[in-house]
Amino acid sequence: RLAMLLPLCGAALMPAAEFKVTCTPQMSPALVLPAPAKIMKVTWTTGIKGYTIWKDGTPFVTVHPYRLEEGNGVKGVLPPGRYILRATGGSVTIHLQTGYSPEKITLWGIQNAVVTPRTDGNRIVLATPTAIVEAAYDGTDGMGIFMGDKRVLYYVSPHNVRNHGPKVIGGTGGKTLVGQVLPAGVYMLVPGRGTATGRVFGKVVLEVK
Repeated sequence: RLAMLLPLCGAALMPAAEFKVTCTPQMSPALVLPAPAKIMKVTWTTGIKGYTIWKDGTPFVTVHPYRLEEGNGVKGVLPPGRYILRATGGSVTIHLQTGYSPEKITLWGIQNAVVTPRTDGNRIVLATPTAIVEAAYDGTDGMGIFMGDKRVLYYVSPHNVRNHGPKVIGGTGGKTLVGQVLPAGVYMLVPGRGTATGRVFGKVVLEVK
């Protein structure tokens, strides 16, 4: 089921247009976004195992954490394009809006110390280059920000005994992630555990405009 909800302005190209795309356990009809649209919320049914947003015929962002929760889905702004939503194990609904105010959103990740270290976190989509305004990390190694398989930025902790920090590898360098600019794209964050740490957490906050 695919629905487009229009407010009082009544025109699809007006800034306040709202869109909603719903996917059953196969795929949704196509949704064409005429302008950048912010992801307002994502809802799903019990049993969902993951979902993928396809853009212009190719996979754009996939969410398949080991436990799907409200905070570890996808956030940010989808650029204009033709989208299809695919899901496994249940139904997913993504609510979008083209008229939105600037808002701070958080890209975060955790890693747990188990036999095979397990990671979790969310995904963020940026339609335009966006600056990091806050950053935090509670481990002793470092944390990386990735666009797909490519590491874009890496923060080295001041407690790293092999590679002394604080310092940033990539971007404009320096000692902090604050002020670094992420190009348009889809991102995830992976915090490193080090050799003597258990659960670690990392995040960056971006002001999406």
